[in-house]
Amino acid sequence: MKSFPAPSPRAAAWLSAAAALLCFLPALENGWVSWDDPMLILDNPHLRGPWRETLSWALSRSHEGLYLPFFWLALAANRALWGLEAGGFHLSSALLHAGAAGLLALLAARVI
Repeated sequence: MKSFPAPSPRAAAWLSAAAALLCFLPALENGWVSWDDPMLILDNPHLRGPWRETLSWALSRSHEGLYLPFFWLALAANRALWGLEAGGFHLSSALLHAGAAGLLALLAARVI
């Protein structure tokens, strides 16, 4: 039985990233959910201020009992970039997941 050569680590990373992106693309059509989006994004006054104030708040305070500085900064960056367009937030998330999948494939290639 003839076997196929393993893809290069770089090719595996790109394929993994593309597969993850394809899986998440349908999310671009979704809107906000009422579970926590209003509390975390839509009604959060700290994400609307100037970057200096947002940065200070994200690194030093909690919101609704949550201290998640990188999460708050990511939400603030998305809000600055996309406004309140849910599809933009979903696109950013899909791209981050695709990047993580590609990096995981590179890591796996080094470990194996």
